[in-house]
Amino acid sequence: MVAKFVSVWRRRASLSRPDRSQRFAPKQVTILATKSPDRLSDEQRVLLEKLSITCPELPSIRALALEFREALASKNSRQMLRWIQNAKQCGIGSMVRFAFGLQKDLAAVLAAVETPWSNGQVEGQVNRLKTLKRQMYGRAGFSLLRARVLPYAPTRRLPFKEHHELHQKSGRTRFRVPKSVLLENGSPAPPLSIVDAAH
Repeated sequence: MVAKFVSVWRRRASLSRPDRSQRFAPKQVTILATKSPDRLSDEQRVLLEKLSITCPELPSIRALALEFREALASKNSRQMLRWIQNAKQCGIGSMVRFAFGLQKDLAAVLAAVETPWSNGQVEGQVNRLKTLKRQMYGRAGFSLLRARVLPYAPTRRLPFKEHHELHQKSGRTRFRVPKSVLLENGSPAPPLSIVDAAH
């Protein structure tokens, strides 16, 4: 009875409150802030303007993010150095920390900007290996992991005579013959893929 009475109060209070502002996930705002202007839809532009009013630092963060993307694409180390200096002096904590982090490993950053090479292939293979390892955790040993990671390498193919003897010893009456096998006189083998070995 008390719960019913209190629930009416809650409903009235929620109706009397003005509309709450819409909440956005940090990931969504990050995507909007780093997207190039020519790829923004009209709805995204309006949303970005509203967010800029709510967060006055957003336009400067966006400008720095777009300049960083441009510095990476330009393949010009001087432009990247200028961006690092601007970011260190911008006054936005996370950007300043990021710029100092880049400066700690400046040689690698400048090499990434100037050279056409990428370690993406290596990182992809490491990611693939870790995924396989996670899938197999506690289920199998190193031999199965190795079989899944390394590419398939067929073992040595036996000559026809050894292959025939091996199947006779195993007690099988039928075995597969590769189409490319030649008979003893040098003529090609019959086009049948299965030959009766009983006779």
